[in-house]
Amino acid sequence: SHKEEYIYQEINKQINNREGEARKAENVEALPTVEEATSRVDWDDQDVQRLRSELARIVWEPEINPGLIDRLTAAGALGIAGADRRRCMRIARDAVNERDRYERTEGRAGKSHVWKALGYSVKKLYDAAGYEWTPTRPGVEPEPRRASVSPVAIATTPPAENPTEKITEADAEGFKVDDLKDDLTTFQAKVRARLHTKPGLETWTRALKIRNAIQGLKLASEMVGGSS
Repeated sequence: SHKEEYIYQEINKQINNREGEARKAENVEALPTVEEATSRVDWDDQDVQRLRSELARIVWEPEINPGLIDRLTAAGALGIAGADRRRCMRIARDAVNERDRYERTEGRAGKSHVWKALGYSVKKLYDAAGYEWTPTRPGVEPEPRRASVSPVAIATTPPAENPTEKITEADAEGFKVDDLKDDLTTFQAKVRARLHTKPGLETWTRALKIRNAIQGLKLASEMVGGSS
């Protein structure tokens, strides 16, 4: 895996060198680099930290480079090529799906690692916005810590008093009100397939959180509808 990442970095260097030489030959003004974009992000902002943490949990694998996660986070925080939180989450999940497809098809389709698919998609965002893509610095993202949550606490948590302020679509992780029609077992299977959670407690607690969020959004919608 480290050899593959090295090859990936070398290919990026070759591409960037050729692009840089071509711009010099044409006397074209240098493009802003990806590092300039990430340097504009307020990494102390809680929303940014939350976005990065969620993305890291989705795409983490032993070979993933932290710089790649930073760049996807920055794209969402700065709106690079129109990216927002939802699009960044979709890009992350699509990259995992590509890895899973590779494993299911025994290498006939998909990508062997999440970072391969992720790097391609993130680069496309910055290319579209006119940034120069540069190789990420060597590094390995530490495995995200899994929060220990009591299932009893989740199951007995009362709904938010004001769902329109405390619950957002982001909390529903892309699930819709129609998903409430599923029984908990079916819903857990959907959560595990979409979010790649570990079977058992992690999937169960995540499913309950999401169902609570969906119910809150449903209630908020009914409140708005009833007041109109």
